[in-house]
Amino acid sequence: MIWLDGFGFRKFGTRTLGWAVPTEGGSSGHYFSAHSFGHTGFTGTSIWIDPDRQLFVVLLTNRVHPTRENTKIQQVRPALHDAVMQALGLATVAVPAK
Repeated sequence: MIWLDGFGFRKFGTRTLGWAVPTEGGSSGHYFSAHSFGHTGFTGTSIWIDPDRQLFVVLLTNRVHPTRENTKIQQVRPALHDAVMQALGLATVAVPAK
């Protein structure tokens, strides 16, 4: 179960009420806590929120320019999230794979 502001939300696979949860090889990278949740957009945008660390990371981008065939964003998102956690000194414990 994921708890947000005292409300319990049931977790369904890699999603919970429209939000993604951290998974092995997912867009959150390796260091967001198990209580984290995020969402990605078609144009490459993403937001990941870690309530345990009172942290959020927002990525605004346009991966469809000049062509929507560009899929490199799938490697950029987790790399960015890992880099932010490392820069803040929060990259000490990896999220368990599940």
